[in-house]
Amino acid sequence: SGWPTMPLTALTADDTGLLKEVSLAPESSVVRRWGQQACGRGISRACWGPGAEETHVGVGLEDGTVRFWRRSASTVAIAEESEDASPPSVDFAAGEEIGKGVAPHGGGPNGIAGLFAHGEAAPRVVAGERTGRVRVWVWPDGSAAHGPQGEPLATIETGKAAAVCRSAAGGEGVAVGGKGADPSVWSLEAGKAVWRARNLPNDELDLAVPIWLTDLKVAEGGRLLATGHGFVASRLRGEVRLYDTSAQRKPVARVVAPLGEEAISAVAVSADGRHVFAGSVSGHLARLDARMSLKPVERYRANAGSIREIALHPTLPLLACAGLDRKMRLYNWGYGGGRWSAERRTGPVASVYLKQRLTACLLSSEAGTAAEVRALRLRGAGDDEEEADVGEMLSELPEAGAPEGGEEEEQEQEEEAEAVAAGRGSWRRRG
Repeated sequence: SGWPTMPLTALTADDTGLLKEVSLAPESSVVRRWGQQACGRGISRACWGPGAEETHVGVGLEDGTVRFWRRSASTVAIAEESEDASPPSVDFAAGEEIGKGVAPHGGGPNGIAGLFAHGEAAPRVVAGERTGRVRVWVWPDGSAAHGPQGEPLATIETGKAAAVCRSAAGGEGVAVGGKGADPSVWSLEAGKAVWRARNLPNDELDLAVPIWLTDLKVAEGGRLLATGHGFVASRLRGEVRLYDTSAQRKPVARVVAPLGEEAISAVAVSADGRHVFAGSVSGHLARLDARMSLKPVERYRANAGSIREIALHPTLPLLACAGLDRKMRLYNWGYGGGRWSAERRTGPVASVYLKQRLTACLLSSEAGTAAEVRALRLRGAGDDEEEADVGEMLSELPEAGAPEGGEEEEQEQEEEAEAVAAGRGSWRRRG
């Protein structure tokens, strides 16, 4: 049938410093975790290690530290792990205390705004700080792949504070942007910008449109770049823009307030660039069609907190999101094709409660068995079960205005009301 036959797993990171591996099929559960909880050392970004095997997982902390762990081939229960069961295999030094950065959701000035690893023959680790500094390390091999690493191979100063930093040009470049900084793409080899976005024309009062970029993602081909914004036209009104870096500096498509009068906190773009996903600070999540000027064509329900990360499966139409409501949810955005409208509300196919506020998530390129993946194509059941429980609780409550004494008291009140009505009628006849 062509479906992969490996477990469907995901990774989640939280603001206390824990990285968890979650199994999504056949049941949602936490399989393994790494890291230690510490104040001021929460995880801001997560990524896979170099190579396609996904043998390592990495995180960027709020203090500027970058750490990678080796994934275990076996599923070890959480209760069986000790604090030293999974020490970091690669630990890069924290950033130096220079300047001040603007964090989109809080955190220190040197917190990691982006992290990724690329390369097969000569792997590299790229980390972008909120100060706008981008550092490149050489991935160690052999016995050197343990403990602290040395100085970075290269350092790039982008010049402005960065709220987000993502991989571009197949890992050979980096895309950065933030509050007051339009998106730009930098070459890691040359150390200079190869593309810069241009702001929109001035508004009707001839004032510059405020720049408040909260998130950006680059399509797999490296040509299309999607951005989410939180401040447009002097109002806290979200906007999503789509750029074609090979064609022009201005956006080729944009939509204002696709999720209502609220800021956009996370975006994602499909590999073919046809679909853009946007999440808001209040938990709204929708799929926008790039062929229809980023019109919302499908909305996803059940989120109750600000969405911090949207992750897409590289081969299957699966979408994972993580946010402040402490739940990671999985949606199937490919079911039904383009028949769904913006009024259609799609529920999650899987969800797991993870106790801490989530800041990042990743979907493994592995997929479930044929039966498990086909089951995910059905209508979401996780949220429907919650709604069924709520409906059952509400059905047990008395109706508004209903008496509390049972059927006998209700019958007595009806007889009394009939007697009063009869008395009024006889009084009127006597008059």
